[in-house]
Amino acid sequence: MAFCTKCGKEIKKGETCSCEKTNKVKDTAEKVSAAVEKTLKSEEVTSTWNSFVEILKGIFTKPVSTVKKHSTKKNYILGLIVIGVNAFICGIYTFFLVKRAYQGLTFILGKIPFFRTFFAGFMGILIFFALVIGLLFFITNIIMKEKLDIRNVVSLVGVAAVYPTLTLVGAVLINLFAPSIALIIIIASIIVFTILIYHGLLLKTDLTDNKALYTVMPTLAFATIIGYLLIKLIAF
Repeated sequence: MAFCTKCGKEIKKGETCSCEKTNKVKDTAEKVSAAVEKTLKSEEVTSTWNSFVEILKGIFTKPVSTVKKHSTKKNYILGLIVIGVNAFICGIYTFFLVKRAYQGLTFILGKIPFFRTFFAGFMGILIFFALVIGLLFFITNIIMKEKLDIRNVVSLVGVAAVYPTLTLVGAVLINLFAPSIALIIIIASIIVFTILIYHGLLLKTDLTDNKALYTVMPTLAFATIIGYLLIKLIAF
């Protein structure tokens, strides 16, 4: 009699232990599972990219339809990415805004610190979006008694934020020579963002027009105030 060198099982001399076959099957299953997982991840990345391209194409021509189509659970990662990009651009815009506002007082205040003002804008917008998502979810599900998945809320806010994000890029450039026009563009984009969130809630829930309005407006008002105060606190 002999013993398997791998599992210690007693076997006949010259016989192959069954554990080797089991290990081979296990290894094959693991390889297949890894290949399937890799394929799924690749398809997910491709799907996210395709959705982003479609959003870019439709957000200016058919904004409401685009939000309706792409504010799905599977696009919540895309929503988070858009929110992050928006916060980054807002950080840059905050620096230019503060710099221009205090350009005549640099001899008193000194040089406007880029990182501090950038961080203030960046964090202010992140908190703004976090509050919007949290309050929309809370009011819709707890107060209005509707069922709306948090991933739907994230994707709704993220997809709707594509519009102000793109216009914000233009506003940063325009701000260099026409700050008043840049500010008007930003205000207009915020209005569009509000409208898209409103219509998105109507499309994703059974809320009435009035309930959707009383969900969106307090949410955005509160989030805007907190975001502004945070930016002011950090930047100054």
